[in-house]
Amino acid sequence: MDTHGKAVVPIEYDNIGKFGIYGTYWALVQKGDKFGFIDTHGKVVVPIKYDNQDKIKIENH
Repeated sequence: MDTHGKAVVPIEYDNIGKFGIYGTYWALVQKGDKFGFIDTHGKVVVPIKYDNQDKIKIENH
């Protein structure tokens, strides 16, 4: 939800991290036991296919 109560990301993830921790416009997401990243528009920018969030390599973001 944004500050106006509008859904920014469809409710399809088990967990959504805080935007800005890994990249200015990215948030870590979890779906089942897999991890990936979405941007502030809800677009998947790193596929949700990783078993461990620490194993995702982020370069130039």
